[in-house]
Amino acid sequence: MIEAMCTTLGESLQQQNMRLVRVEDFQPAEALADHERNGFVGRFSILFLDDNSLQHGGVGQILKATTPLGEVLAVKQMLPPDASADTPAAQRAAAAFAQDQFEQEYQVSKALSVLRSVPRVYGRGVINGTPCMIMEWIEGITLTEVARVMAVDDEGRISPLVAARMGRDIFDILTSMSYVADGFAHRDLSLRNIMVDTSRQSLAEQVEEGRFELRLIDFGSAVALGSGAAATNTSPAEAPQKHYGATPAFASPEMLAGVFAPEAARVSPAVDVYAAGSILYALLEGRPPFNVNDGEEVPDAAAAYRVKTQFAPGELTGAHGAAVDVAAVLAHEPEVAVAVAMASASLDGMPSANRLRLALSKIDDALLPLVHATLQVAPEKRPSAAQIRDALQLFCDTYHDNISRALHGEPLISCAFGEDARRTFKRKRRTRKIIRVALNAASWAICAGVAMLTGLLTDSMDVSFPFGMGLYEGAIPGAVVGVALLIPAVVGMLAQRRARFRPDKGLLQAIIGMLISDVVVCVGIAACTWPDGVVQTLFAAVFLMSAAACIGYVANCAFVQPYASPQLGAPVNPQQQEALLLSAAVYELPEE
Repeated sequence: MIEAMCTTLGESLQQQNMRLVRVEDFQPAEALADHERNGFVGRFSILFLDDNSLQHGGVGQILKATTPLGEVLAVKQMLPPDASADTPAAQRAAAAFAQDQFEQEYQVSKALSVLRSVPRVYGRGVINGTPCMIMEWIEGITLTEVARVMAVDDEGRISPLVAARMGRDIFDILTSMSYVADGFAHRDLSLRNIMVDTSRQSLAEQVEEGRFELRLIDFGSAVALGSGAAATNTSPAEAPQKHYGATPAFASPEMLAGVFAPEAARVSPAVDVYAAGSILYALLEGRPPFNVNDGEEVPDAAAAYRVKTQFAPGELTGAHGAAVDVAAVLAHEPEVAVAVAMASASLDGMPSANRLRLALSKIDDALLPLVHATLQVAPEKRPSAAQIRDALQLFCDTYHDNISRALHGEPLISCAFGEDARRTFKRKRRTRKIIRVALNAASWAICAGVAMLTGLLTDSMDVSFPFGMGLYEGAIPGAVVGVALLIPAVVGMLAQRRARFRPDKGLLQAIIGMLISDVVVCVGIAACTWPDGVVQTLFAAVFLMSAAACIGYVANCAFVQPYASPQLGAPVNPQQQEALLLSAAVYELPEE
């Protein structure tokens, strides 16, 4: 029956240029009990491969696959070894090398698949005699496509704030990779090897929330830091001429040619820091930091090495600094435009275009030392991924504040990395957390105290429900009353958690959810007959608990970030309202 079902499904999928294959010798990536193993292996034994989805990555080719039950997967098959070798011995050596490389990629991918930022590996097997690995299919777009669709000018630059947030998330992934075993280095980070997962949220929604679902792909050049040796995508004889599988435009100098650096230098997280810094530069400037030929033909690794070691990176100006018309750039940056409008509301009129461009450029200039630090030629001089991540986080958190400071001529909040900066950042973040936790504790202590006191006062009271009609008559436990009074506060908390990445939206949802629950609870109270004076006491308890719960909701909104905007929680005056309305359309600026 299963075979007949697969045959029918296969005929249907063939019309979509898909072919039926059987995965043999499948080995799960995880250790399974005997009663689980057969079902897990059967899940991947028959697949339909979509030949239209063929992509090449590292030492393999990737295809989209579908199981008979409709589950979407990714299958990476090993590329056939180079058959151009002159002798049978050379051919066997090439085949063995390719097999070792594919095995290396599988082991690294399997180890790192515990991270959300890496596609999950289900196992490996053989399809038509070719080794393969079966992985999670990532529905999304690469950073190459993201940079194209999100460009705010003709040069391909994206918003500096969005670029910084994306860079922060990239460096956060690199930091998390150091926690797995002895750590790993990807060694081929580039715009095309990082994807934005859009299966749960669209790209626009992620931009709005300021957090990106990034996924690293293609671990063909990756290596475990504790392995003591560097795996490469070339044979040892080719190493001096090749670039170890890394993308030359983003690769660190030590990854470009084997003759220029010791092998140990390539087994280091510093190579990923350099590549990630190059990606951040490309997002900010619309091009990589060095003019290295990265077309279809493999560039000369030695020439690329000399360019990156003998010349400085290209000038980094950013979208605001290079803008001829800053209003046109702000039209693609609604968040920044709103922040500018709110900061400008307290000025004597809207700032001129030139003044605004200079102010925004001054803020963006804080990214220059961070990017240049990652592009140091000497690996030991590059900062760690965690340092750059924390500095970018600080840059993002203070961006709105710095807009106000820059327009008012005040000193900007620095985002320089280093131990002092990190300690200051952590201290302020810890202080805000303590305040938030303290206010939440006070809020819930009041709610719990009122609920317990009201429950004790009403315990074993005779009530009739509804309205004395006798559906229920008798004593009511005080615990029931106390729990009922807590329902609005709990509903509001759950509603706020649903929008935890949008504090303002979460606060609104919490209050609305709490008020609706308050109405329901009050209707329930009014529907019962109570002894004289009890109804007024219960209504007062509902009001007091709602007010206490709001303290916690506001704390969760106001203290969710290390730095809050000066306007957060402040009333919006008519001048600010007018500025916000203007920024919601096209941001028009007065001439100088």
